[in-house]
Amino acid sequence: MNDMTNLPPRGHNGPPAFDPEAFAAVKAKVDDFALAAGEWADLGEIDSQDRAERASDFVAGARKVYKVVDEARKAAKAPHDEAAKAVQAAFAPLLKTVERATDTVKAMQTAWLKKMREAEEAARRAEQERIRLEREEAERLAAEAAARNDIAGQVAAEEALKEAEDAEKAAAKPVAARAGSATGAGRTMALRTTWRCEVEQRGPALAYYRYHPEVIALIERLASAEVRAQTGDKVAPQGFRLIKEEKAA
Repeated sequence: MNDMTNLPPRGHNGPPAFDPEAFAAVKAKVDDFALAAGEWADLGEIDSQDRAERASDFVAGARKVYKVVDEARKAAKAPHDEAAKAVQAAFAPLLKTVERATDTVKAMQTAWLKKMREAEEAARRAEQERIRLEREEAERLAAEAAARNDIAGQVAAEEALKEAEDAEKAAAKPVAARAGSATGAGRTMALRTTWRCEVEQRGPALAYYRYHPEVIALIERLASAEVRAQTGDKVAPQGFRLIKEEKAA
């Protein structure tokens, strides 16, 4: 009996995603620098010019190793990037074509559903007007029956009035234009209402969102970029506080 439950995954005997030997070489460099960084951390602080100069050398060496690792990463990734680009180039036009085809028919469907809704709303208004006239007629007959003490006439008029009121409630329900599936394979389509906003007055709009954290983060990025681009003395834009930060580079 063959056990099919523990088979290796498909492609298990394919080539590795990158050169293991090249990876091992750069990993060894990284491991060495990580170990050295731990020894620096054990010192607690830099307490002499000699160690400061050695720290400069360490950072310079680490930057070189970073560059070596990054170049190795790019080299290992390049074939996959090219393959991904080829896949994207092949499939993207197909997706765009389907999207364009869908948008074309959806626009036609939207126009039809709007036309259908307008027709149904016109029919509803006509029905509401007919019911209104029936209700007024029932009210008139009820008043006349009451005036002549016609009990049977009053009951009949009240029943007609109740029917008119029920019909008014039914006619007041909103119209929902829909288009079902001709084959049953697709879902029913209907008009979907969505809402969006566009800025009309920038001042009030910005004032409304002035405390929103995303807005604050955005204007801080803009202000910081402006200050970094300044030559000479740094001046914060109006409404901002200039913060000077220093770190070894």
